[in-house]
Amino acid sequence: MADQRYLPRSPQAGREANLEDPFAVGHTYKYAAPGPQLLNGDPVNNYELWVPDNLATFAGMEGEYHRDPLTSPVRWVVWSLGPRPDSPKSRSSRAPLSADSWYRRAGDSGVIVRFADRDGLQRKSP
Repeated sequence: MADQRYLPRSPQAGREANLEDPFAVGHTYKYAAPGPQLLNGDPVNNYELWVPDNLATFAGMEGEYHRDPLTSPVRWVVWSLGPRPDSPKSRSSRAPLSADSWYRRAGDSGVIVRFADRDGLQRKSP
């Protein structure tokens, strides 16, 4: 993404984009999208992104993994692992789009999320 000038380039060796995660110093925010992509510099043919069935409220744990960018209800997601990056909530297999994995208040753990739905509407975790 930094190569195509969508994101600012980083002056640090080994980091493509200059989007340091303030909760994980030395690391950048995480990015994922269904379908083919580079993951840590290696090509992934069909990355699967877990999306809840109820995208309007994110209620419950029902959902499915999407790998086709043309049919996925979510285009892309950017997230931070939050203030406690090694917590079970931050490391949930359904993070970052499960509301149960989101950071909610001071002293809590969980991910902080921004994403675009199929129509391009950008939303974020509370």
